[in-house]
Amino acid sequence: MGYILTKEDIIRISPSSFRVDKYIKELEELNLLPITYDSPKLLILARMAGALMTDGNLYDCRKNNFRETSFTLGQKSDVDEVVKDIKLLGFKKFRFGKKISKCNIQGRRFTMNCYWIKVTSTSFWLLFRGLGVPAGNKTKQGYNIPECILNSSKRVKKEFLAGFLGGDGPKVTIKMEKRPKREDFNSLNINDIEFRKIKEKESDGLDFAKQIGKLLEEFGIKINKIFSVKDKIPKQDGTFSSIIHIRISSSVESAYNYINIGYSYCNQKREAVINVKKFLEIILDKRIKWVNLHKIAKEKFYKGETIKNISNDLGIDYGAVFGWLRYNKRPTIQKHYLKFDKWVKEENKNGCSNIN
Repeated sequence: MGYILTKEDIIRISPSSFRVDKYIKELEELNLLPITYDSPKLLILARMAGALMTDGNLYDCRKNNFRETSFTLGQKSDVDEVVKDIKLLGFKKFRFGKKISKCNIQGRRFTMNCYWIKVTSTSFWLLFRGLGVPAGNKTKQGYNIPECILNSSKRVKKEFLAGFLGGDGPKVTIKMEKRPKREDFNSLNINDIEFRKIKEKESDGLDFAKQIGKLLEEFGIKINKIFSVKDKIPKQDGTFSSIIHIRISSSVESAYNYINIGYSYCNQKREAVINVKKFLEIILDKRIKWVNLHKIAKEKFYKGETIKNISNDLGIDYGAVFGWLRYNKRPTIQKHYLKFDKWVKEENKNGCSNIN
């Protein structure tokens, strides 16, 4: 049983002005100190840590001796989700509300609606600071994924990533691409994961992105590229930030594994990928069946059966079997005519898909 967070850690990160004994007692009474790798609340802590490293913030005003932990969310249902986890951790000092803000980006005006939650408990702040969540403006500093996440089980890592993707993770979409004189095809798209750093912290941002990429790869998600570009929009002081990009493969397997991580505290993203996930499951099932047929075809061929007989027995096009057995072509997926837009219409009409 390894220790993740102890009272000695809380003492170490606390300024001398803190009534540290009071906060340690509060955390001990909530069974949040010490924290070990088998602590029952570790999954919640990992999920919240991921969210705080994107659209959350640990605010620390030393001048006024004031600390606050905040979450920025898109919908009221997301607020309910965070509030539930705060209560499960045992905290009661929080407030939430709705914020309407107007912004101007390259001459285009937008009205943005969002919700916020603010936890005013210092012990709550110390808890996440002790776990390795950065305090203050994340754009202006370097930091890593908390060691306790990197050293934990895959279940804990998944919860951390779900919290992170709920904030900075893109949705997976499928749109129909048109081609001249040919049928439309399903185009799978995933935007890059993006976050900003000041120019001086660009290298730190790239290191953090590599950590996120490595963690995603543990779940079968292929990372194509990690890079940075200069932001086109200047900050208020006239300087430009660096935008860090994590580019995810749009292959069917990788995209499906990415969706399976989930989006904690972001119901909008979860709902947006429901049909995409179902559709990808159908395609993956077809791919598995096609690979199995390839295996059977090779076994029959090694036993002396002719390509023609194998083609007839399995009900597969002769050219496909010939390519497998004579040219060692890889099985990808059998020709199918499923189109995402039409499939969604059927899905919505029937309530469930019966298309094979």
